[in-house]
Amino acid sequence: MLTLTLLRHAKAAPLAPNQADQDRPLTDRGRAAATMAGRTLRHLGIDHALVSIALRTRETWEIACREMEPPARVIIEPGLYMCRRDQLIARIRAIPPTARNVVIVGHNPCMHDTAMWLAGRVKDPALKAIAFKFPTAAIAVFTLLAPDWQTLSQGGARLDQFLTPGPDD
Repeated sequence: MLTLTLLRHAKAAPLAPNQADQDRPLTDRGRAAATMAGRTLRHLGIDHALVSIALRTRETWEIACREMEPPARVIIEPGLYMCRRDQLIARIRAIPPTARNVVIVGHNPCMHDTAMWLAGRVKDPALKAIAFKFPTAAIAVFTLLAPDWQTLSQGGARLDQFLTPGPDD
């Protein structure tokens, strides 16, 4: 059984003058939400983490993984920064077969679009919540129906959990 978890970065500070978007740090609220995300993720047995190069995603993962034992293998990937769904799906299909429980820490709209693509047309209340909004620090946990990462197809995953940090995020 393969598990894929999508984690949108926690709340980041607004863009400051002369600051690159990928250099935005987390806010205090974001750091608290990242800690809560880690408490949720620690029970999943994450063995691989793919994290966007943006500061806000790296900080989200660094804080979240403090709650986990043992730590997952982490790959910081420039290609995940603001990527499109098709790019992320291609990256998921390239995950090594030794990885069983993978988390991807990324950005919207890609996290939202990928979650909807994975679940397909399933009528599930949690999927309706994702369709409405994939807020900062949201976690979507999927079990793949495919036998391996390479054969993942649209609608090829079951949504097991969708968790959000709070009503206003």
